Amino acid sequence: YAGEVDVAFVRRAVKSIGSIAVRLSDAADACVAVLQQLVATKVSYVVQEAVIVLRDIFRRYPNRYESVLASVCEHLDVDEPQAKAALVWIIGKYADRIDNAASSLEWLSESFAEETYEVQLQLLTAVVRLFLVTPDEETQRICHEVLRVATQEVDSPDVRDRAYLYWRLLASDLELAKKVVCSDRQPIEDSSTLLHPAVHKKLMKELGSLASVLHEAPDALYTPLAQGPGDEESEEEEPQEAVPQLLEIEEENAGGHGGDLIDLDDLVSPAELGAPGSSTSSAPTSTGPAPKSADLLSELGLGMGGMTVSAPTAAAMPLRPVKTSQTSSGLQIAAGWASAPDGAPQLRLAFKNSGTATVTVEQVMFNKNAFALRPASPSVNVAVPVGAVRNFSVAINTVAANGVNIAQCDKPVHLAIGLKTNVDVLYLGVPVYPHVLFGKNPAGNADAFPGLWAKCPAAKQLVVRLSPVPGPVSSVPGLTAALAKANIRVLTTKTRPDGASLSACVAAVPLAGAPGPVPVLMQAMMNSGTLQVAIRTPEVITPLVPAIKASVEFLLQ
Repeated sequence: YAGEVDVAFVRRAVKSIGSIAVRLSDAADACVAVLQQLVATKVSYVVQEAVIVLRDIFRRYPNRYESVLASVCEHLDVDEPQAKAALVWIIGKYADRIDNAASSLEWLSESFAEETYEVQLQLLTAVVRLFLVTPDEETQRICHEVLRVATQEVDSPDVRDRAYLYWRLLASDLELAKKVVCSDRQPIEDSSTLLHPAVHKKLMKELGSLASVLHEAPDALYTPLAQGPGDEESEEEEPQEAVPQLLEIEEENAGGHGGDLIDLDDLVSPAELGAPGSSTSSAPTSTGPAPKSADLLSELGLGMGGMTVSAPTAAAMPLRPVKTSQTSSGLQIAAGWASAPDGAPQLRLAFKNSGTATVTVEQVMFNKNAFALRPASPSVNVAVPVGAVRNFSVAINTVAANGVNIAQCDKPVHLAIGLKTNVDVLYLGVPVYPHVLFGKNPAGNADAFPGLWAKCPAAKQLVVRLSPVPGPVSSVPGLTAALAKANIRVLTTKTRPDGASLSACVAAVPLAGAPGPVPVLMQAMMNSGTLQVAIRTPEVITPLVPAIKASVEFLLQ
């Protein structure tokens, strides 16, 4: 990783090597050997980050790696304040063991007045320490000149105050000054991984992705055009919701129908729902009596039939600009998802070349992810001339072929993607909502939906509530069209006497090892400017329900 072209990524990699050395003493020797090799490359940003890391290693293991000092002190031309301050600290700390320490500090202090406060403070301490451990005319002259500039030409009160303190110590008691300036400090401990618990929990689920390397939340790696309610997660777990009021049908409106109304046996049979928790049960609620198992479906009436939804033609997820790693190619990228004619997901990419030369995208690679997505072929050939925009779709291997990791799918997955061009390598993150994986044209008719709904664990049900309802989905046709974009089929709809419209919906998730697609069931009620959608699934995919809720919120915005 330290040999990559992305500067920020390389710095993070070098810093991680240092973190390992500080935290694991058994690995420190190997880490220092690697850092020596990196310093030998003489690549400026690598050397500067390595110097910072080595300073921390010297503070963690005093007097242990003195053999590295010579190679570090060869790079006096570092220009970043943090790296220069680290180099000055190293020279000052080991001034009695570095042959040219006096000349090095004198050269570095020539621009004392123009340095940042961080470097000035380190130079002050280093030259005073140099004089105390190797007292002679040369070190006394260097120390006197730095103290003079610090007290007379520097505006910072912190720098001036420290200079006055050192000057008075040196003038009054050299032994006391030596105890103050040259005393040993406590070895440091690594604190770079002390993350907020909520951030740590997010990153633990993103191991192997760019988010875990950069220590940033996945949603910080892309920039949405219009943020929906499902785009961010609360720092606290969302409590499980009871069955909503929309399913608590009043007795006078619920009677007189009975019977099984919608048949989904061709999607999944009741025998396939025999996992624990899939038996018929009523959901807990604190706001009223528990609903009947037929609940919404008793309102649909007999003989309604199914409403067929044509195959979706719009994208399952529109293109959005995404953040990328630093690049010299000048490419700007937008990403989204669509369904291929066979229903398989496709990654849609749009490239805009704002650089000075044609850029050719040669390979697309995905990091390991919970949905087991991978490009059908990593090799591509997309040439983007200067000022041009090019669209490209990447065929994706189906989840059923690779095996989805349901345990890690309790939220939208953020897919880390690498793009190799003829100029460099780009890294970006793209969100993947579960609806991207829904199969095309889920089967179903009007006979057994109530029984299947009742077999899905009611305790794992979640509800999407929107009030007011966004204009595009404020009617049944609009809702049907919005859901159809993600291969969610509205099976049947009825309008109640009070004007509320009630709809039953179904989608299908291909699952490795399952005898067929696993259904996702939804019941929707639109009434008086409010839309509520209840979501249930069979036990085998209940971990997906929170992410499916985010999908529905995303689609309905």
